[in-house]
Amino acid sequence: MKPPTCGHPAIDIPVTQGSPIRATADGIVSVVHDQRFVRDTSGKILRSALNYIAIIHDSGVSSRYLHLIKIYVRPDQFVKQGDIIGLSGGLPGTAGSGGITTGAHLHFEIRVNGLPDDPLKFLP
Repeated sequence: MKPPTCGHPAIDIPVTQGSPIRATADGIVSVVHDQRFVRDTSGKILRSALNYIAIIHDSGVSSRYLHLIKIYVRPDQFVKQGDIIGLSGGLPGTAGSGGITTGAHLHFEIRVNGLPDDPLKFLP
């Protein structure tokens, strides 16, 4: 794992496709983006969508979890630290992989008062 840079304000954690993803701390789910795939008007799959969850925690801290193949939470739901919130994805061509992923992983991001911060400081 490497600390975030200006172009990538997160860490990418290699995990097996379908691994359970857990909330890093208690909080309220603020965003659930579960589009699975982007399709054209005929229904043809153009690319997989960047499925993710955002959670608001105490003291202006929020966390984001990207490249999910399955999401188990909904907006405004309270979650506790360690709750399984979804399953990891990232394999190209699968739901949640996004446009440029090369393998299964979790993109884990922390923001403090809306600004990116080093996620390693917030992991147990």
